[in-house]
Amino acid sequence: GYPLLPLSLFDHRAFNVGLLVNLGFFSFFGSVLLTLTVFLQEGLKYSPMRAGLTFAPLGVAFALSSLRGRGLHARYGTAIISVGAALALVGVAGLAVVIGVSGLSATALELSPMLALIGVGNGLVIPLIVSGVLQSVPPSATGAASGVLTTTQQFSMTLGIAAVGTLFFAREAGAGIVAALQTGLLVDVGLVAFALAMSLLLPRAGAGVLTQTPAPAGDRCQSSLEMAEGLS
Repeated sequence: GYPLLPLSLFDHRAFNVGLLVNLGFFSFFGSVLLTLTVFLQEGLKYSPMRAGLTFAPLGVAFALSSLRGRGLHARYGTAIISVGAALALVGVAGLAVVIGVSGLSATALELSPMLALIGVGNGLVIPLIVSGVLQSVPPSATGAASGVLTTTQQFSMTLGIAAVGTLFFAREAGAGIVAALQTGLLVDVGLVAFALAMSLLLPRAGAGVLTQTPAPAGDRCQSSLEMAEGLS
């Protein structure tokens, strides 16, 4: 038989580093969406509509930067992923400062620049991390690698929501919602900083890209016959 996941993938540094970038970045993204939404509705008493519109700068910035991201990635390689993570780090740290200074007096106008920074950063990281890693994986393993990377993204968002959300609500019960959000944002700063540090280990433009020479036609036919016999 054949393993569902080729363990040889873990021989490639870019793949392992990509998993860690996903872990940190998507844990942050899932958790900040939860904690900030709860703060807007329970702390600032925003309606669901108004709370959703408060995130508009993040969404617009994400859309615009992701459109430019592919061209920037082609020019600068995986360094652009590190730039995106750095922008997201500045944004989430800025949110923590705004909440620390303004508390329950914070306005959507004060939050918007920081949310826009997070959106720009996300637009440079999320669409590019998979393609950036796959450049350094053998062509025969790109399908499996892509599947594992995207699964890790979903798992990491769930993990971030569960872990930081639990901390947030525990802190809210004892110290109030402002302190709870500050605590959650500080954890998010750590998660994005971890993702940024890991992204610096990704192979840069042209580095570590593997090529694979096609096997002769006779060898390919023989391999196909052997695989068919193994499945029968």
